Amino acid sequence: FDMLDALAKKRPGGKLRVWSSACSTGEEPWSAAIALREAGRNAEILASDLDTDALETGRNAVYRVQALHNTDFDRLAPHFLKGTGANAELAMVGAKMRAMVRFEQRTLLGEEPWPAGERFDAVFCRNVMIYFDRAAQQRVLGRIATVLAPGGLLFLGHSESCAAGHPAYRFHAKTAYERRDG
Repeated sequence: FDMLDALAKKRPGGKLRVWSSACSTGEEPWSAAIALREAGRNAEILASDLDTDALETGRNAVYRVQALHNTDFDRLAPHFLKGTGANAELAMVGAKMRAMVRFEQRTLLGEEPWPAGERFDAVFCRNVMIYFDRAAQQRVLGRIATVLAPGGLLFLGHSESCAAGHPAYRFHAKTAYERRDG
């Protein structure tokens, strides 16, 4: 999330808009919210997925404490409420973080239009392109380009380089591509 922090510094003022396009159970958008809050940035994060059960888990924002210990728990702890009694093994994302993230069902491959006028400063589409053939990858990249602001960043997974040949993007850094102007 260092690149997201750097992007936030390049775009002073106003809300930073981020889309976690295949958010699964919500860990990625909550991590982005924490990183942006720690950077002192006001942000609006859209978290979407095709799987309604995964979205419900993300929306509920309740995770096992043990899973949080596998990360930098000291850093995360201030952003979570730890359960007590029968819920002692659970932690819930705090209210300030919840206000930054909204969850909705959205498909990357469908033909239905995405809401008009959306513009994002960063889009996370990590570890999903590997499931698409080359034609579908290029179609999704083109659709994302229509909602990613010029100069905005597209984050892909470590094994995904499909944006390298797409005309809307240029290589920015490992796993990140910058939306070309125009």
